[in-house]
Amino acid sequence: MQTDLFSSDAGVTQSISSSGSGDIRRAGSIVGDRDRDAAVHAIEADLSVRFKTDFTLITRSWTDAAIATLLGLDISAGDEVILPAMGFSAMADAIEMVGARPVFVDVDPDTLLISIPETRRAVTSQTKAVLVSHLYGQMVDLRILGLILADNPEIHILEDASHAFDTIHRGIRPGMRSTAAFLSFFRDGSTDKNEGGAVLTNQLALRDAIVQRLPETALLLDDTSEMDSIDARDNLPVAPTLDSHLLSHIVTGLKNSDASYQRRLALANRYDTALANTPLRLPRSQPRQQHGHHLYPIHIPAMHRNSVQKLLGKQGIQCPVHYGSLPEMALYKNKYRLNPDRYPVAGRWATGTLSLPLSPELTDAEQDKIITIIKRDVIPVLLGAFD
Repeated sequence: MQTDLFSSDAGVTQSISSSGSGDIRRAGSIVGDRDRDAAVHAIEADLSVRFKTDFTLITRSWTDAAIATLLGLDISAGDEVILPAMGFSAMADAIEMVGARPVFVDVDPDTLLISIPETRRAVTSQTKAVLVSHLYGQMVDLRILGLILADNPEIHILEDASHAFDTIHRGIRPGMRSTAAFLSFFRDGSTDKNEGGAVLTNQLALRDAIVQRLPETALLLDDTSEMDSIDARDNLPVAPTLDSHLLSHIVTGLKNSDASYQRRLALANRYDTALANTPLRLPRSQPRQQHGHHLYPIHIPAMHRNSVQKLLGKQGIQCPVHYGSLPEMALYKNKYRLNPDRYPVAGRWATGTLSLPLSPELTDAEQDKIITIIKRDVIPVLLGAFD
């Protein structure tokens, strides 16, 4: 789905394949616990321990996890799911795929996380869930969100935790205070649907419902051109499989996750120090939080964003955009007749944001070069824009 949390998976396939777990290529075929591969069970157990949740289910992708959970909660046509106006489009796509309506709300101007006051105002009698995104490695305050939804216990809190594998907010990890949380194990360069994902939950009934509904996600994702209503489709296939290379990638990622996080943290701290007191704007970090530092986003005036991106690109520094304003996407803007002016914070951030390199493989010398180029070639341009 998004930026890779994990390092290379080379050299792990053999160790898993020889572990006595059987044909690992069948591991993702979720048709019942007896048919699940031991390697997948081991991954799920590790994740449950890490996130302090009762149940974890490995899926083919983040999207599979989200769709199967929405189906397991019986969210469908006529229902609404609230989500932030800025983030990865797969959040809105998953809601659309089950027939529900995505209801966008603006994000907080300081943290870029979903605005909790705006969320409260968006609740209607059709609201069935709130899907929050722990963007860039910061967690939404689930305690406060739970308080504002206390009078609506039927509304589920769901978490896009793709950026929060290492995040802890006030002692809370993803999955601990919500109906379910979704992870992604995206590998950079992957263009297929098999990047690997997971669902975290503490609800046995939901866990069982997800297992039952996972085969339908394959139908939705692989045959959307003919999709009318999933309830009308017969002869559902088994859930899609996870190949040995993907499982090896996940196992290696879990093994190296703490070291990877410590390196990203060190890189983020070095950026913080070097870029302090410059015109570059950064999201405000929340107190009492272990920031996951999944990405290192900066914001510059929109008029300079594209030229700065090209300038850095010519120097070999790739700075992608994470992310656009979802209500400005033609699909949603036209279908729901959305007015982008209702989401000013998301709109402003989306037109000026870039993500600086934060790979654990980045050396101090390479980062120093990036910082030098920014200070030498970018900052003077930005200072001129404010004159």
